[in-house]
Amino acid sequence: MLNLGCGRFPKPGFLNVDWIDVPGVDRVHDLSKLPYPFESGSFERIEADHVLEHLPEVFPVMRELYRILA
Repeated sequence: MLNLGCGRFPKPGFLNVDWIDVPGVDRVHDLSKLPYPFESGSFERIEADHVLEHLPEVFPVMRELYRILA
């Protein structure tokens, strides 16, 4: 399971990703930079609470999420 843009709210059991390195972030990555550093079909579940509206290009991000979703 993947939690994108977790910020200061990491979720147990998820790989928590954000662009800043704060406690609880497992992987630092700028979500506006594609492709994401994950293999295709890597995740059964992806959560991105209050994230998409902050990204400059939503449709390419949605395609990338589709790619990494199992």
